Amino acid sequence: MVTISQGSYINANWVRDLPGTTTYAPQPFIMAQAPTTETMGDFYSLLYQHRVSVIVCLTPLIECGRVKANRYWPSHKGESVASATHAMTLEEEDSFCRGAIIRKTLRL
Repeated sequence: MVTISQGSYINANWVRDLPGTTTYAPQPFIMAQAPTTETMGDFYSLLYQHRVSVIVCLTPLIECGRVKANRYWPSHKGESVASATHAMTLEEEDSFCRGAIIRKTLRL
């Protein structure tokens, strides 16, 4: 379980390699589901408090007409998305492999 300073719980877990090895995960990382609109502030707090530097989103926002994840990043360069305590700004965006991979540089 990953906690944040407000004492809130967020649906996330620490993932570590086997003790004494770094075969698959040279450093611990956090796996979490995409935040809901109600947990966006907690998600940003998790990123800030645990100094998360890389976020990987593997789920499409909409799949078969059903919302699978909420957009927690801004849509356009220079735009910001904010919660009560944090704001995330899109600074750069690049795409690779004919748009299959999109890299966004965000500032929280």
